[in-house]
Amino acid sequence: MSGGHRVLPWVALVASFFPFLAWAECVKTVRWYDDAPYAFKGADGQPAGIAVDLAAAALKTLHCQTSFVEMPWARALLELQAGRLDLLPGA
Repeated sequence: MSGGHRVLPWVALVASFFPFLAWAECVKTVRWYDDAPYAFKGADGQPAGIAVDLAAAALKTLHCQTSFVEMPWARALLELQAGRLDLLPGA
């Protein structure tokens, strides 16, 4: 067996971890504020609502996790412009 054939299984093994690593690295911040039915604090204390569900579903499709940040609209616009916020539903 030549050297190249011994390396191939290791390359395949390492490559199989890339989807997991991409998921672990992709975390996007999403603004929410209490404005039912679009966004509100659910019974479990976590953000819920139409905009929250839509943002989470879209980011899941992109293999990203969501980090919901509660903030008012004007501040969210500034945070988005500064690059400290990734997604501003309704903008």
